Amino acid sequence: MKSVLILLSTPTFEDFYEKGLGFSLAEYVSSYRGDYSWYYAMELRRLGHDVSIGCFSIKYEGVFHTDDGVDIILFRPSPFVKIVNPFRKIVRGKILRYVFEIFWAMGFFRSVNSIVSTRKIEIIYVQEYWRPRFDILALLLGARVIGADHGGRYTDNLIFFKRWLFKRAKALTSQTSDELKKVSKITDNAVLIPNGVDTDYFRPDPSRISDDEFNLIVTVCRLNDDQKRISDLIKAISQLDTTWKLRIIGSGPDEAMLKSLVTSIGITDRVEFFGFISDKAMIREQYLSCKIFALVSSREGLPYVVLEAMSCGTVCLLSDIRAHRELVDDGRSGFLVPVNDVQGIVRAIIRSSTLQLSDIRSAARAKIVENYSTVRRMKELSELIER
Repeated sequence: MKSVLILLSTPTFEDFYEKGLGFSLAEYVSSYRGDYSWYYAMELRRLGHDVSIGCFSIKYEGVFHTDDGVDIILFRPSPFVKIVNPFRKIVRGKILRYVFEIFWAMGFFRSVNSIVSTRKIEIIYVQEYWRPRFDILALLLGARVIGADHGGRYTDNLIFFKRWLFKRAKALTSQTSDELKKVSKITDNAVLIPNGVDTDYFRPDPSRISDDEFNLIVTVCRLNDDQKRISDLIKAISQLDTTWKLRIIGSGPDEAMLKSLVTSIGITDRVEFFGFISDKAMIREQYLSCKIFALVSSREGLPYVVLEAMSCGTVCLLSDIRAHRELVDDGRSGFLVPVNDVQGIVRAIIRSSTLQLSDIRSAARAKIVENYSTVRRMKELSELIER
């Protein structure tokens, strides 16, 4: 079995977890278990691997132990990176931004390499192989690196170098068949290993399901409206009859803006903000208690919240993007709507009221059980790590 580091693609711990989600370092270490990295880490540990989760940071450095047996490793950069970090968001132009990000990622390499050597890490699972940080790690650490697709944006910047760097890595893993086809035009070491979910834990409760239930729509996501398009759901609810309610679970940088939107439209009695929920049992309860689970993002990898909801037999209303098309056959196992289409959301919700939802629930559950169980998918990743 191997010593594995899962390296997150977030710019820095401070940007994503502290500012974005409102978690202090202590809170993150003690209680945050809310993204794909924890699914992967816990399942790979069950299969015998020694797993750590790593993240770049401006303020923090070191190894932090959790009660779950997964260490959190924060990598701090050279002083140069701290000086230029404030300019990351204002650099424009594809080539200039790529070069900037390469130098920025290089500033963390000494810290990463030191930890990798000290802890004898054998495999680095790098989230988002289209990002420049993958390029640096593939260049300098080569066969130790597995590059992963988690919904990152394709880039044609310096594609000649990408072709070479992809081949230096041990392997690449793609979340969808479309992504696999795309990356396989560049390299021959990519495989399809999508996310998987615990289908025994996330399962339907027949006693809870009734088409006559309260018309509740639930969404679970980071409140970043540019990507997640929560505002589209809010606007859609305002155009439906008053029996429809929306429950928003999550936290993030746009929470105040979204609450202001709800107030300005005048539907504060129909939209609930629940905040971030880390407890799996509470999340499962939300899937089982709603008529529709909605995620209308502009881009995603293969979102765990959708896999969990479908595994529970919940009807899902999703944006018509690559990842969601892999999961849902419109009208049969869920509903697909164009991105940024409020009227499309309204029509899909009204349409759901005219169909036999029990058939859609069954089809959604079957899709996940047959193709996306975590036992199957993490076994495949474990075998790739061992190869």
